[in-house]
Amino acid sequence: MTTNGLEPTTFNDLLSLALSSIESAQSTAIPIPAKLALLQATQLILSQKNINVNANLLLQTLWKIALINPFDDFVQTCLTCEGINQVQGFRELRNKIAIAYNMQGNAFYQQGQIQQATLQYEKSLQIGQELSPADLLGIYFNAGMASFVQKQPEKAQHFFQKALQIQPNLAQVEQMLFRVNYQLETKQKGYKFSQDWFSRNLAIWQEYLMCFRNQPDLNILEIGSWEGRSTCWLLNNILTHPSSQITCIDTFEGGGGTELEASDTKESIEARFDFNIALTETAAKVTKIVNKSRAALREIPFDSFDIIYIDGSHLACDVLEDTLLSWGLLKIGGLIIFDDYDHVFREFPHQNTKIGIDAFMASFCNKIQLVHQSHQILIKKIAD
Repeated sequence: MTTNGLEPTTFNDLLSLALSSIESAQSTAIPIPAKLALLQATQLILSQKNINVNANLLLQTLWKIALINPFDDFVQTCLTCEGINQVQGFRELRNKIAIAYNMQGNAFYQQGQIQQATLQYEKSLQIGQELSPADLLGIYFNAGMASFVQKQPEKAQHFFQKALQIQPNLAQVEQMLFRVNYQLETKQKGYKFSQDWFSRNLAIWQEYLMCFRNQPDLNILEIGSWEGRSTCWLLNNILTHPSSQITCIDTFEGGGGTELEASDTKESIEARFDFNIALTETAAKVTKIVNKSRAALREIPFDSFDIIYIDGSHLACDVLEDTLLSWGLLKIGGLIIFDDYDHVFREFPHQNTKIGIDAFMASFCNKIQLVHQSHQILIKKIAD
């Protein structure tokens, strides 16, 4: 780089002053004399198109600053200066700073500051396009997760697709992209869903339920339907035969680990359920029972269902009661799906969902076959 109306040594003198101040201070913070010198150096970069700079001195200073604070204003200004970006050895520093932004994004994410995390990930990608494929893959995935949590499926889809371009067939990324695509599909179709507690189940349901697709006279029982997300998926993907049916039991009042939002009422939740079911154009296949499951289940004939999905109250006692009342309603060879096996009540750990499910499986161990275990449990009924 050349000078433009400046003394040839002015910028380099500021770098020398900053570097010597940092080295002599041996502090975890940039000392005041160095900050003042770097402020002047920053002003010179912003005001001049061409500056004579000692490349080795610049890199030495930048590395010292980056070790203390990679987000310092002087470092950020250098990142945007075309001439400095052409200095040999600056690429390695850019990559280090990009990794620092990713790490800061992770810290924000862990603290629940998702919007701040997203900004850090995007900055990391902006300055770190020459990172290794492995590093870029991780940052794209992190950015996708942050966008997903913020309910920005379009952005999440972009980041997950970028990750898969680097490493195709990566299961964790494919599963998240599948969830995002599902969200975009439901949005496009016009469903009214305020929550998504369902899409994390999609990979499991695709694997274990697609064998039931278009089966005649298939009958499913769903305990806990809320706004109808899982119901709509079953109607669109499994209950495709004209003779198939689903029975949905819900009070639409929340409780047992599924609480109403401040703006929700029983009527609004039920209205969204009805709207979403109508949108599938298969409402005739749905029997809706607005009641507590402990009462409704006692009114249903034995051996009525091929699949029973238990996703009502998450309290261990309620899950166990729903399961015991449902057992006789399930045909031999049928499936029971338990949701939220990992649900934890911090104030009432003795009511964690797992306790109720484990109690049933221990008691009925000779009558069931475990099909799948993760955050959901799938069992097959092999005997009455």
